[in-house]
Amino acid sequence: MAIRIETRAYETAHGKAPRGKGMWAFTREASHGHAARMIFTPAMTYREACAWVRRAVRAEGFQDAVLTVGA
Repeated sequence: MAIRIETRAYETAHGKAPRGKGMWAFTREASHGHAARMIFTPAMTYREACAWVRRAVRAEGFQDAVLTVGA
């Protein structure tokens, strides 16, 4: 498995897929005894934010994770 980004909650709240530039928030789901965690990015495009947050989660030692885009 890989680090997957789930957008369903964002799309439900906003009526469209995430895109554009801004400060993005992601939630790493709780797994393997770890608590859920919010991760906030600096201002960047959604595509850049996805790459940034994947690197951040890998740096924490996770190879498999589900991230949810903040609604």
